[in-house]
Amino acid sequence: MREASIRHNRIEERLLEELETIIPLELNDPRLINTTVTRTHLSADMKNCRVYIIDRSEPAAREEVLRALSHAASYVRSEIAGSLGLKFTPTFQFFYDDSTERAMRVEQIIENLHQPASAEDPSAQGADPNHG
Repeated sequence: MREASIRHNRIEERLLEELETIIPLELNDPRLINTTVTRTHLSADMKNCRVYIIDRSEPAAREEVLRALSHAASYVRSEIAGSLGLKFTPTFQFFYDDSTERAMRVEQIIENLHQPASAEDPSAQGADPNHG
């Protein structure tokens, strides 16, 4: 059982490495210039792979980037099939990785909790200005 999970993790890592090369260097699509693969998640049966990306373009362009990647998925799959030599090459689904944005929001919330309440803001002190 342990060998299977080690193999699974190793294939996941190899997929990530291959995708990091194929997407920016072999896909000649200007929509993908600012795209970075952040992680992969290979299904237990190794038939499907979720690919998480970030893109430094405008947030409005994210859907277009995901469409471009979905359109190129069969090409990406054929390239990986040739380089990894797996018996079965997984199909790829692309998703925007918003974990960095979520982490920044959490940090901002924590930072706001640690800031002292303003003396000029009566609501921050719990006082009601109408009943003072």
